[in-house]
Amino acid sequence: MLLAMSVIVGSFSAQAAPYGPKGMEIEWKQPGGCRLVLRVFGDELYGRTETSDGYTVAFNHEDGCYYYAEFSPDGGGVRPSEVKARREAPPGLARHLKLPGWMVREKRLEKLDKVAGKREKRWQKRVEAVKDRRKVEKGQAPAFVEGESTGGAAPEEEMLAAPVTGSKIGLTILVQFPDDPNTGGFDPTDFPTTQTKIDRYCNEAGYTDDSNTGSVYDYFYDQSLGALTYTQLVTQIVTMPHARNYYNYSDYPTNSSLYDSGSAGRKVLMDAVGELQSAGYDFSNLSEDSTSEVIATNILFAGNTSGVWSYGLWPHSYGLSGPGINVGSLWNPKYIDGYQITNIANASPVVGTFIHENGHMLLDYPDLYDYGGESNGVGYHCLMGSGNHNNYGRTPAPINAYFKDVVGWANVVDYTPSDAAVVSISTTGNVAYRIRKPGVSSEYFIVENHGVGDKWANSLPDKGIAIWHIDEAKDGNNEEDMTSSKHYQVSLEQADGLFDLENDADRGDSNDLFDSGDGEFTDFTVPDAKWWDGSNSGISVKVTSAVASNMDVEFGEIYPPNTVIVTSPNGGEVYSWPDVMAISWISNVAGDVKIELLKGGVVDSVISASEANDGLNDGAFDWAIPKTVESGADFSIRVSSVVNPSYVDVSDADFEMIALPGLEESLDFVGQSWTITGDEDWFGQSEISHDGMDAVRSGEVNHNQSSHIETVINGPGALSFWWKVSSETNYDFHRFYLDGVEQTGDVPGISGEVDWEQKSVTIGAGAHTVRWSYLKDVSVSLYADAGWVDQVVFVPAPKAEIAVEQPELTDLVDGVASVDMGAVDLGASATVVTFTVRNTG
Repeated sequence: MLLAMSVIVGSFSAQAAPYGPKGMEIEWKQPGGCRLVLRVFGDELYGRTETSDGYTVAFNHEDGCYYYAEFSPDGGGVRPSEVKARREAPPGLARHLKLPGWMVREKRLEKLDKVAGKREKRWQKRVEAVKDRRKVEKGQAPAFVEGESTGGAAPEEEMLAAPVTGSKIGLTILVQFPDDPNTGGFDPTDFPTTQTKIDRYCNEAGYTDDSNTGSVYDYFYDQSLGALTYTQLVTQIVTMPHARNYYNYSDYPTNSSLYDSGSAGRKVLMDAVGELQSAGYDFSNLSEDSTSEVIATNILFAGNTSGVWSYGLWPHSYGLSGPGINVGSLWNPKYIDGYQITNIANASPVVGTFIHENGHMLLDYPDLYDYGGESNGVGYHCLMGSGNHNNYGRTPAPINAYFKDVVGWANVVDYTPSDAAVVSISTTGNVAYRIRKPGVSSEYFIVENHGVGDKWANSLPDKGIAIWHIDEAKDGNNEEDMTSSKHYQVSLEQADGLFDLENDADRGDSNDLFDSGDGEFTDFTVPDAKWWDGSNSGISVKVTSAVASNMDVEFGEIYPPNTVIVTSPNGGEVYSWPDVMAISWISNVAGDVKIELLKGGVVDSVISASEANDGLNDGAFDWAIPKTVESGADFSIRVSSVVNPSYVDVSDADFEMIALPGLEESLDFVGQSWTITGDEDWFGQSEISHDGMDAVRSGEVNHNQSSHIETVINGPGALSFWWKVSSETNYDFHRFYLDGVEQTGDVPGISGEVDWEQKSVTIGAGAHTVRWSYLKDVSVSLYADAGWVDQVVFVPAPKAEIAVEQPELTDLVDGVASVDMGAVDLGASATVVTFTVRNTG
């Protein structure tokens, strides 16, 4: 019986696969006859089209022509300029015109939200259902009740929680197009290969045509360790009832207005299924989900794409609304609804993207690449990132252990952060180890082997132990900030600590996975094992073997009893005030520990006489470097048991401490004696200065306290200095005193946020005391709460040069000559006059 197709009133269920680092190559013939070779970058949710030499172009639907692109006036996108695209771009045109990443992400997510809501919700339901099933298995929750849903079937949650195993059959429809009667000549678009070839591509065990590593069947059989037998009903090649352009253009045969790709795809699907139904095709063996929908429908159509991103015959995934097309019976309906459609341009198809799309349809997997294009998600390391492109699409990457576990294919062993064990992890067997965050079921690390022995891992950018950081509460891999609130759902801890995937440096390289050449993975390494909220996990993972089919991994630290090991600082570091030294140690000693600073192997100071130590695997203490620290490159840290000091360890190598600069050096006034008084001492420092080198800073005083620095200057002369303050305005002051008198006029006290200012003061003859003070009132502390002084300079008054003619000796009394020099003008300023008497005989 032929059943009527449902009316299309909407759409849903879009999947996406990235086009690859070099984009998707397409061709377009301009109305004037110029043939363009173009590349589209992105996926089906957002695409940017460039010429072969990198100039961004935009399509004008009114005249069916590509133009060089320009930004739209509102900044919300790009639009066609007035210059048509051609083989050679005009001079001076900028290449690679792009929208900012955040805008691209918004456009992608807006489209995804409209068309992929069903899949996104199903994945979250599947994850939660699997958690509930595991609680049931552990006796932590009541079991699912058979027959709760309408019609006596098992509830959807129970079906989603069940492992995806056994035999599953999807549908692959092969489509070609007849001659177009509205064009001159004979121009059918024939399918480029045979139905037998595509059937083998989908279903043959050990398929290696065109250098593919296996068939679609091989991939899912291998990834599930034989638990899933996923095959396709591959139809005969269906010749469509209309010519190709009927599906491309909404105003066929005028051929000027392209359909959106969803409309074109749905027309192809409905006509193809109608042709199959008319021919009596048997759809009865297709597998269904809980809503009687066929689990996966693939359409391969002959020829090239439409040539315009997301319009006409363009690869995409979509769906019909309502119940879809019933290919069953009235009493036992079976619906074709969600589908993926792509072109097949030659007789050598590769399996990568076909498998990626079926990962969406069959398993509800989300994408693991960044929709904003600002980072690379998991890159080439997983099928659902960019791994569908590995080996040019012939060897798609394995599925990560987290995704395998959700669909029931992984053998996951759960550890706690404090567990200690040595295990051998195989590339086969889907073996993985998981360490959950205590009290949080959605966040954990999962460890697996992507070494040799798995043919689907042969084209990964690196081989070794993969450590994944999973947060099931996140939605996809669109946030690359690596912060508590913004991070990936599935993050690969890259062994080199460069975070190239997050930083958009590459899609994976040869330093991403762990082997014996890499250090431990702990809270104190880079990358670190901290939870996303920044708290320590206490996890320790160390790979002790080279890349192989079986690799040894240590979880936790395997140490003899009563062991203490200093892990940081451990040599080569440099510290100075106001740094905070993160001291860490590993210990299985019960009781508190003492932390000491050694200089040249001798105790310099006790940092903590008794510090808490959990006695399991680690300890940590943040030590604020004091202002009084000495300089030296021979410092180390010693951690010892308080109860038994023989349980002890010292940093493996020395680190350096740099003392604060002295007062004279910081004030740039050498040879002067300085006195510091008050509640807290002024001190030299290099953190803030006017000359870019050093300056003195007031002491760290509390309410109703003060800090003073002073010296005695012998005048007369001029004193200049630079000062600044950061304090509560009009209440906490930086002041200058001369002989105990606060100066006003040109040198008034300053408060608030006042940057460096230079001041000058005249010093009279004789000894005078100058003092700088920082004074706090009785309440409130704002900003840095300090004053600074830099570049103090004293210039003595110049000595007078007085020309006196040889006088006549007018009297001689006891050998002393009395000389009358008359009146001498010494000027208005203070002047030192020196007389020299020389005996000439």
